[in-house]
Amino acid sequence: RKAWGGESFAHEGAHYRFDEVRLHPRPVTVPVVYGGNGPRALARAARLGDAWISSGTPTFEEAVELVGTLRRHRREIDGNADFPCYVRVEITEETTASDLHRYREHGLDDLVVWADAGWKGATLAQRRENLAALADRLGVRSPATVG
Repeated sequence: RKAWGGESFAHEGAHYRFDEVRLHPRPVTVPVVYGGNGPRALARAARLGDAWISSGTPTFEEAVELVGTLRRHRREIDGNADFPCYVRVEITEETTASDLHRYREHGLDDLVVWADAGWKGATLAQRRENLAALADRLGVRSPATVG
C-alpha cells in the first residue's frame, strides 16, 4: 500500500529489499483483493484486504459458510461486517435467475460468473448472442444493454 501512497519509500525485509522509490506522484486507490478458502487465508483477507474472492467454485453451502466466517472476522477486527466478498458460482445449462437469487437471499450479492459459461459458438456474433442469452436467463443483464 505504500507504493500507492504517493510518497517515497524503501523496504528491507526477510525476503527482499529495495532502496527508496516512488511509483506515483499522487496517492491512488488500488483495492487489495485476497483469495483463499482456508481458515488462515480467510483471517488474512479480513485483516488486510479490501475484499475477498473465493478460490475455485464453492458450493452454495460452502459459500454461505465462507462469507459468514469472513464477516465474523471483520466484525471482530473493526465492528463492521460490511466487506465485499466475490463468490464464483457454477453455471450449468439448468442454472436460472432463481438460483442466483438464492445467494442474494443469504447476503451474497457479489457473484462471479465466468464468461466461458456462455461464450460458446463458432463466430464472434454467435458467442455474443449466447453470452447475452445467458445473461438474460440469469437475470444479470444491465438495463443499459437491453435492446
